[in-house]
Amino acid sequence: LRLPPEVIITSMKEHQRYFPVFKDGKLINKFVVVSNALTDDFSKVIEGNERVLRPRLADGLFFYDNDLRNGLSTDGLEKVVFMNGLGSLADKIEREHDIADYLFELYSDAVCAENGKHVEANQALLQRSVALAKADLMSEMVYEFTELQGLMGHYYANALDEEYEVALAIKEQYLPDGEESDVPSTKLSAIVAMSIKLDTLLGLFSINQIPTGSRDPFALRRAVNGPIRISKEHNLSFDINAVLQSLSKKYAEIDFEKLEAFFLERVNQYYRANKINASIVQAVLSTGERELRAIDAKINAVATIVESSEFSTIFSTFKRVANITKDVDLCA
Repeated sequence: LRLPPEVIITSMKEHQRYFPVFKDGKLINKFVVVSNALTDDFSKVIEGNERVLRPRLADGLFFYDNDLRNGLSTDGLEKVVFMNGLGSLADKIEREHDIADYLFELYSDAVCAENGKHVEANQALLQRSVALAKADLMSEMVYEFTELQGLMGHYYANALDEEYEVALAIKEQYLPDGEESDVPSTKLSAIVAMSIKLDTLLGLFSINQIPTGSRDPFALRRAVNGPIRISKEHNLSFDINAVLQSLSKKYAEIDFEKLEAFFLERVNQYYRANKINASIVQAVLSTGERELRAIDAKINAVATIVESSEFSTIFSTFKRVANITKDVDLCA
C-alpha cells in the first residue's frame, strides 16, 4: 500500500483481472476474484490468487523505489523518436517550451490572478513543468504500465519535493483526453496541456500526417478539442488564425487552409455534440470570426434567438427582406 493506488489497481486489473476493494474511499489490501471452481473450501483458490498477485506487486514496488532513486530526468529522450521528420521527444519538449512561452505572454495576467504568484515565479513554474512533463517516460514503472504516464510523473514530482503546481501540471498534461474528460484544473496546467496538443497538431500537419475520413491514428481531432474546451472553460482568449499562424513559423511549411479547416471542423463538432444546431454554428463561422470565446458568445446568442417564440416571425420577415433586396447592391 506504499505504492500509488493506481499502480496496484492497474497491476490487478491488467494482469490478473481482479477487482480492487476500497474502504472509506481508500484502497485496502483486499481484492475480489471470480472463480469457476466447484469446491466447499475456497482457501486454496484464495491462496493461489494471492501467490500470483504478490510478485506482481513486489515488481511494482521495486520499479517505484528504483524510479524514486533515479529521480525525474529527461536523459535518454533524445534517443526516443517522436515521429519521422519531427525528431526526438527531446526535440518535441523544446518546441513545447516555445509554445508555452508564447501562450504565457497571452495569459500571464490570468495565471497570476488565479494563483497569486508574480510573473517571474509563474514563468519558472511553467518552464519546469514543461521540462519534466515527459520525464516519467524514462521510468521503469511507465515502461511497464504505459497508461500511467503523466500520473507517475505527478507522484514522483511530489515525492521529490517539486512545487505543487509543477506536479499538478505533469498530472494534467494530457487533459482533456476524451469528450467526458475534465480539463486541467488551473490555468498554468492548461498552458502546459495546450502546448503539448498544439505541438502535436502543428508538427503532424507540417509532415502532412493529416487525418482523412474516419482515420485519425495520431488522435489529432482529440488534440484540437483541448484548446477549444480549455479556452471556454478557463475563459482564455484564443484566436485560431493568430495563434496558429504565429506558432507555425517554427515548423516546416504547413498548408494553413487545411489546418484552419480542420480546426473549424472540430469547433463545429464540439457544438454539435453539445446539441447546438449545425446551421447556427456554420452561420457564426461564416462571418469570419476566429476567436474562440467570441465564437462561443455569438453561437449562444444566436441559439437564444432561434429558440425564442418570436423566431418564426423574425425569420419570415428577414426572408422577405432578403428576397426583396437580393438584386440590390447594398454597398453602393
